[in-house]
Amino acid sequence: MFAYKVSVFYGCLNGATNNNFSKFSKNNNDLGLAPMVAIIYHAETKEATEFGEKYSKGIKPSTYSDYQGKPPI
Repeated sequence: MFAYKVSVFYGCLNGATNNNFSKFSKNNNDLGLAPMVAIIYHAETKEATEFGEKYSKGIKPSTYSDYQGKPPI
């Protein structure tokens, strides 16, 4: 269950950053979803990632600032 949630979260971050999170992971030698694929099937990981990407489209930017007056990431 945890692996599925991580995959959804990864997809959400990737979708919210227009696939830049995936590129960032690769450029920094991050394993990305490889550990999750090892735990759950590739098809389930893909499903969870796609769900996260769809979910990210409904997330609205925050209207509050952090302690330095900048919008949160």
